[in-house]
Order: sequence, then structure tokens, then C-alpha cells
Amino acid sequence: MEIVDGLGNENALQRLYNDLIECDHRNYGKQVCIFKGIKLRREEVEELIDRIPHLLKGSYMARTVFPEALINKYGIEVHELTKEYYEERNKK
Repeated sequence: MEIVDGLGNENALQRLYNDLIECDHRNYGKQVCIFKGIKLRREEVEELIDRIPHLLKGSYMARTVFPEALINKYGIEVHELTKEYYEERNKK
């Protein structure tokens, strides 16, 4: 899958990354924590912090780890890496 900033929503991944870094998720143990009004497991937050820098460099992921609520809130797009997707992307 390719995870990119949504159309017209420049720097969505960078903003999400900055927000995750700034949130205090370390004090929750394995409990569910609130991130910008969204419940996330601490492990999810830490995994996102680890992965977003790779995405910002243009790396791809085998599967998405992004919770649906974050995808919607930040306007991030997730694309299956299909032949049709590559053809459409290359037209742009």
C-alpha cells in the first residue's frame, strides 16, 4: 500500500507525525490513550511514530497500520498498489 497526503491536504503525514511526537503517550502503559479525541493503544502510537518517517521518504508499506479515524481526520489517502493505481498515478 502507498500512504500519501490527501488531495488538497498538503503535509498531512508531517502534521500527524508532529502531533504524535508532541502527545504524551508514554504514561499510559498498554492502556488505550486519547490522541486528539481518538482512542489509540500506546503500541499503535509508537508504531506510527516509527513508520511515518519512512513514508515521508517515499517508502511503501505492505499493509496499513493507520487507524481509520486518523486517516479521516488528517485526510491521508491509502492506495492499494495495483496496476490500475500505477497507471492512474503515472498520468498525473
